[in-house]
Amino acid sequence: MRFVRIILSLLCLFYFTLRSHEVYSQKVYVSGQVKGLTNDHRKTKPVILSNVNVTVALDNKPFTVKTNLAGIYALELERDKHYLMTVSREDYNHKSLYINTKNIPLRQGEKGTVINDLDFILLKADSFPDDISLKEDMGQLVFSEKNGNLQLIPNEDFRKNMHSRDFSLKLVKRNIASVEHEVENNLESDESESPALSLNKVKKDSVSLPGPDPEIKPIISYQERVTRSEGALKSRRAEIDSAKVVLENLKKNAQNSEDSLRIRNLEALILAAEIDLQSAEEVISFQKKELSLQSRLITFYVICMILLVLVIGVVFYFYRDKAKTNLLLAEKNRTITEGINYANRIQGSILKSEEELRSILPELFLMFRPRDIVSGDFYWVSRVNEKIVASAIDCTGHGVPGAFISMIGNTLLNEIVNNKKTTDPSIILEELHKGVLAALQQDVGGKQAQDGMDMALVVIDRKNKSLEFAGAKNHMIKITNGKLELIRADIHSIGGRALRKKDGYSKSFKTTRVLIENGSTFYLFSDGYMDQFGGAMSEKFNLPQFKDLLIKCSTKEPEEQKRLLNSTFETWKGKNDQLDDVLIMGLKF
Repeated sequence: MRFVRIILSLLCLFYFTLRSHEVYSQKVYVSGQVKGLTNDHRKTKPVILSNVNVTVALDNKPFTVKTNLAGIYALELERDKHYLMTVSREDYNHKSLYINTKNIPLRQGEKGTVINDLDFILLKADSFPDDISLKEDMGQLVFSEKNGNLQLIPNEDFRKNMHSRDFSLKLVKRNIASVEHEVENNLESDESESPALSLNKVKKDSVSLPGPDPEIKPIISYQERVTRSEGALKSRRAEIDSAKVVLENLKKNAQNSEDSLRIRNLEALILAAEIDLQSAEEVISFQKKELSLQSRLITFYVICMILLVLVIGVVFYFYRDKAKTNLLLAEKNRTITEGINYANRIQGSILKSEEELRSILPELFLMFRPRDIVSGDFYWVSRVNEKIVASAIDCTGHGVPGAFISMIGNTLLNEIVNNKKTTDPSIILEELHKGVLAALQQDVGGKQAQDGMDMALVVIDRKNKSLEFAGAKNHMIKITNGKLELIRADIHSIGGRALRKKDGYSKSFKTTRVLIENGSTFYLFSDGYMDQFGGAMSEKFNLPQFKDLLIKCSTKEPEEQKRLLNSTFETWKGKNDQLDDVLIMGLKF
């Protein structure tokens, strides 16, 4: 049972860990940068916009984040939702984009689906002609199952205004190209360096404009992304360092305001690149932590699986061993049960049926309820000359041990009564006692065994209308016209030592003679009925209650008495187990 609890605990832990990680990977993480496009009457250049409102609405419930000093924003969305994203800042136009996270594939074991570089360029409200709308709906960003990536589906107005965005983009590129050309002219001593690479890299990553149908790269695994990103960071750091060298040289050779403008522009680009690099380093650090967590989770899963396999193996071993043991026990039980059933058939063949008993003694009825398959209680009836000998015997123990003693008692009674023709009750009991001592060798070698039997025996003389009784611990009850009389037995049992040590194994019994009156009923019984626990208080039935029941029964016919005794016993016992064999012999005259 303990192994089963361990297995269930491990399975539950494994399930909830996977479930929590699955919920974690249900997220869609969106990030990007927002820049502005303005006109200073000489050149148009992009600038990083901080404090831009990036609002996402779901079911008319908006939430807003703002861009940081690097113009970067980050959002956390749910899968299978339809969001309206709005990017706005005072004095710039507003851009809106529908993001449909439906059908984005679930990637188990990662942080979630990451959408990087979703950049926006806002237009300065007073920098462009009036025919360009300040509120621009870009369209819808959806996952294409055909292409396996994210695509922008532009609406018609956005498509018609593409020429304005192309014009702005050309201005940005021309401004950056001018700076590159000027830097190259002033760095004759550093031709081996590649400042253009740094500026191009900044331009590529920091200045972007969504086209009519841009594609977002499919999400790659954490391990590949981290490895690739670490290499890119080293390269980017080297490029920024080179650009700083170029900037220092440019400052040394600056001659006019035009050079100062170019220096400020380059400083802004380098600053933006450094901010981007710092953000990327933070992302890489987070990704490394994620990889470490995933590694620990994988190790945990492997250990759990190994433990689970070991536990299952141990449980299977013990189960198989227990099954084998149970099979052997079942076979032994079957053999024992077959032997006991055979003993029951033997005992049943020795004990006369109730019909046979009534052929000898019509006034007789029996309540006989063995606790087990075979019984330690038995009854004995025989006709000898003009008299009838009847007895109810309770042997030591019950079940198989009691049945062995009953076989000895039955054999001895046949010998004493049927063969020797003994009809004196006291002599029958004394001879029976001697026979038990001899059969069980209780008086040989100092053995202290007390096995034997308690019994009540009567000899009926119809001719003289009398009944003689002798008992070994078991009394007899006579009821006439509702009046109960208890005829007491002797205080010692058949077999075993006498109560007084000086008597040794010698025991004597007395005979009591009782007249048979019309309407009288005599009861011989064992103690099984009175010792049964039951009732509301789970207590013994006891002798006083038994006497009241017999008084109630005595007025009825034998078969009705038998039914009443059985039903009362069953009701009293209830759900309790039967504790002992039950035997009641009734004689109604």
